[in-house]
Amino acid sequence: MQTPPLADAEPPNAAARAIGRLFFGTAAAAALASALILWSVPTALAAPARPWLVGAIAALAALCALLMRAGAGPRLPLNAALFAVATL
Repeated sequence: MQTPPLADAEPPNAAARAIGRLFFGTAAAAALASALILWSVPTALAAPARPWLVGAIAALAALCALLMRAGAGPRLPLNAALFAVATL
């Protein structure tokens, strides 16, 4: 009996969900920290652009927090959600 190559092996579902939740939590914390730093530190950004950028980063943090909560259940397509957040 041959074992499948490492690249073809699927991780256990519970482990994949736990790693996904940690990924979303870390991304949410990093985005929230980035938004707070961008809001509090003086930058060369124009005044109208700054609130939009901070709002967009805060929205990313909120999305990651929601996905972290939803990641515990089996209904979330984990691979698609991970790909979407990673590309943002």
